[in-house]
Amino acid sequence: MRKDYARDFGAHHILDPTKDDIVAKCRELCDNKGAHMCFDAAGVQSALNQAAKAVRARGTIVNIAIWEKPFTLQPNDMIFRER
Repeated sequence: MRKDYARDFGAHHILDPTKDDIVAKCRELCDNKGAHMCFDAAGVQSALNQAAKAVRARGTIVNIAIWEKPFTLQPNDMIFRER
């Protein structure tokens, strides 16, 4: 259902983290540099981890999720990769 909404709103690519390697696919779609921007709408640790690796240097990660549990943020994933 959410995939249909994304398509209806004009998404060009819809990735499924249960089937797709998000990091590899973002690099493939973005000249091996990663996405300019990533929106985390899942609110789970694995989504945040993948976002940190899927976004290019000086890219932006935007959290729009409601988190039910505390999460861990590795600052080096942000600093060393210039996120």
